[in-house]
Formats: sequence, structure tokens, C-alpha cells
Amino acid sequence: MAWSSPSQAGYNIWTGTYTIGRDEVQAGIAKRFPVGLRYMEMFEVKLTSPRVALLPQTNRLSVTVDATVRNPLFLPTPVPGVLEISSGLKFDAQARAVRLHEPTAERLTLQGLSAADSRNLQALGATVARELLRDYPLHTFTEDELRLGNRKVEIGDITVTDAGLAVEVR
Repeated sequence: MAWSSPSQAGYNIWTGTYTIGRDEVQAGIAKRFPVGLRYMEMFEVKLTSPRVALLPQTNRLSVTVDATVRNPLFLPTPVPGVLEISSGLKFDAQARAVRLHEPTAERLTLQGLSAADSRNLQALGATVARELLRDYPLHTFTEDELRLGNRKVEIGDITVTDAGLAVEVR
């Protein structure tokens, strides 16, 4: 298992935590983008430029992406906007991975649409959040990272901090 000081990514023997730093979380999310999606053969959605925010107060993280929605029948030009998704975290023991858990579309804002049209497209935002990031792996532990000497360790709680994710190691 890699050793580290409390401020670095890796295992901290004094606190019994493995830290996944903010930069690693951002890099993990960035691998999923850019992405283009189609819904109901009516909407084309392109998502780019993910920005991660850590939300320690709710033990969640937020991913804000630039969105472009296109519907050739109703929207003559692509509509730019922003989609904000928040998600909890879970540990998948079989895959040895920290994954996003139950992502939720918090806000879909599209420029130039009426409030009523924007509300109608909120369901699209919820679908995008579920399909795009549900169970998405942020960090996969190696077998060596889950071993302390000859002893196999277990993963406990995952806590979102200002610096990243603190993963309890027991």
C-alpha cells in the first residue's frame, strides 16, 4: 500500500484513510467527456468541459458540464446551456472501485428557451444524469492498495472533503 502524508493522495497510516485527491477525481470524471447522446430520436445532447466541485456539507460531489441540445424539428439551431449533476459515492467490493452513486440532475439551464420549455427539458437532464454517470468508477484500487503488510484491508465510509475523497480503510 502506498504511504503518504495527510495532504497527499494515497494511504495515511495515522488516520486510517486513503485519500483520492481533487485532481484525481477531476481527471476521472474528465475521461467520460466529451460525449454525445441521442434521446427518443428527437434530441441530440453534447456534453463537454466537466468541472467537479466537492460538497462536504452533503457528502456529495457535483459535476457541471457545458451542454448543447439540438432538436431538428423544434429547435432550428443548437441551444447551449449548462447541466449540473450531483452524486453520492459507494464502494463496489467486487470491482474494488469507488463509484458514483445515484447521480441526480440538479439543474439544466438552456439559453434562449422560455421557462416552460426549460422545465419540459428537465426530464431530459435527469435521464442524462442517470445514463451518463450512474455507477461510473472514479478510482479502482489495486490488490496491493487493499493490503497492509500481509493483512487484507476493508473499505469503510467514503467522505467528501474539501481536498478530495477520504476512504476509510479498516
